Amino acid sequence: CVAFWAVGELDKAIQHLEVAVTARPLERTPRCLDAIQSLNCLLEVRRSSVILSRSPSYHALSNLLGDRQTLYTFAGERLGWFHRETLQARNNLAVLLGDTGDWVAATNMHKVILNDRSLLLGVDHPETVMSWHNSVKSALRAETITTTEAWEEFLRIRDIRIRLLGSGSRDYANTLREIALLASEGHGTGEPKIWIDDYLASATRAFRPDSADYEQARSLARHNRLNA
Repeated sequence: CVAFWAVGELDKAIQHLEVAVTARPLERTPRCLDAIQSLNCLLEVRRSSVILSRSPSYHALSNLLGDRQTLYTFAGERLGWFHRETLQARNNLAVLLGDTGDWVAATNMHKVILNDRSLLLGVDHPETVMSWHNSVKSALRAETITTTEAWEEFLRIRDIRIRLLGSGSRDYANTLREIALLASEGHGTGEPKIWIDDYLASATRAFRPDSADYEQARSLARHNRLNA
């Protein structure tokens, strides 16, 4: 199912995950970890399917939000509120809050997760840095930090991610995307073209040519050339 998700075949990924979830229902799994991991993946793939649709409906996002809240609560009660899989479920819930436009709530949740992951995993762990990235992204959209503050934070996150994960990782490319978007709007330092080209090069390494993530990088580069 991960392979199908990686190449953008979301329907096939969902089918495989639904089989896994049916085989390991939450209430019947003694330790529940496998079932919770499968459900975390399933709900993330469903989110991708909704977000990539031409007009994601608030109803579809609300249904996912309810499912994610249920999974987070169940994971916390069964695995513990500071278990890594519980924190991942809470991270996914916070991301979906942002998708619905509630950036303030998303920011507050990401900040708490960042603190919890820092204590549990350490400040340099990739999952902790993910929460750092998410909290800055959400705060920027909630307008609770300035573009200058976001720019500086994203540059720091970029440096840590390339050290931890390398220049071909999806997480590194995602941080470069936020930097390139700020640069394209006239924020930050240096020529926007340099930042956008850097993002496109990273996206070329991290994403498949037929993926929505890669197309977003190409689209930003085309837009910058047209407006240069």
